Amino acid sequence: MKLQPMIELRISRPDSLLAVPAMPSIGIWLLGLLLMACLLGLSGAPQAQVREKGAIPTHVDYEIEGKRFRVPEPYLGGFTSHWKDARSGRFTRTSYLDVAFWVSDGKPSPVRGISLTTFWPKEAGRPSSGDGDFVVSAFHIEYLPPGKELTEVLPSRRFRNGVEGLMPEPYRSSPELVHGLTCYTNLHPNVHGVSCALDNQDLDIVLNADWDRRDWPGGRPPNPLWQMHLYSKTDGLWIWLRFPEVALKRWADVVCQTLTLVRSWEFPPSQSQAGCFHPRIANNPAPILEREGLARERGWYAKNSCRISR
Repeated sequence: MKLQPMIELRISRPDSLLAVPAMPSIGIWLLGLLLMACLLGLSGAPQAQVREKGAIPTHVDYEIEGKRFRVPEPYLGGFTSHWKDARSGRFTRTSYLDVAFWVSDGKPSPVRGISLTTFWPKEAGRPSSGDGDFVVSAFHIEYLPPGKELTEVLPSRRFRNGVEGLMPEPYRSSPELVHGLTCYTNLHPNVHGVSCALDNQDLDIVLNADWDRRDWPGGRPPNPLWQMHLYSKTDGLWIWLRFPEVALKRWADVVCQTLTLVRSWEFPPSQSQAGCFHPRIANNPAPILEREGLARERGWYAKNSCRISR
């Protein structure tokens, strides 16, 4: 009987030998092709999976104080969301949301992070200035469960603290009604400061625009803004926003577009709070600072704000 030559293959231990019969050259060639095909098949599957996982999710689910929101991904500020943020049935717990959108139609902004120069990001068909259309930065959207609002410094309280702390009597104007808001102006020659408020049965709102004129050529920053604090008493939404200073007359549109969007993202949808009615406004300035029974809390404001240098 003719024996075939043997090939020695070392495995793990130096003294371990495995004897494998030599194969004809054609058989080795076919075996090599088979092994290559298997390797390509195995390596292709994970790559396809990575490409699928690497896709930007269409929406991201969040939970704030027990309330769930399903937010379309293009609205979110900051970095682009990861595919892991959109796992089925997973609601990521967070303390707040950060979104940006055009005020006219509520479409998401193409800019991930709104800065002082991007209220009018370049986009076909959109204006580059003015109050006709602009981007709203809702950089802090929170939900306050019933009772938690008692522990927060809500807008009307911020308004009183701010006006009394930054506008002492000699430099404080009389209250004026501006586009349905009660507004006070800082009369100090070196300071531009305006604070406006609305407080009714549905909404608690304060808006502030202020800067030191000496810090800017011509006494005005290149793209001044309003910062708004908005609390919806009917459903506990607590929102901080920024929009351009030239657009004060659009404040009600800003409020309504913001509430409409955020309510549309609630999951499951809440029909009772869907949409938004334009805020009720007063015909005369409201005596917010002089309302009976409201405490004047200068102490909190002194600890939690920066007074503009004179």
